[in-house]
Amino acid sequence: MREPIQKNCLVLLDEFLTDYTNQRTDEYGGSLSNLVGLLVEVSSAVRQAVGANFIVGIRISQGKVNDYEHK
Repeated sequence: MREPIQKNCLVLLDEFLTDYTNQRTDEYGGSLSNLVGLLVEVSSAVRQAVGANFIVGIRISQGKVNDYEHK
């Protein structure tokens, strides 16, 4: 059995997912599909690097879910 590998590098990626922290005007800002663009690219690259037989998970911050001022 393989031991899981966990990397906590998603803080930066999390900032791309929220319109009030992501003020970009390029392909990674604006619409919802653009906001998730970098996350999709990174997760796809990780999948390609580790192969199909390795579990890849993504944890999204609950802070944004509970941010009632933003909603």
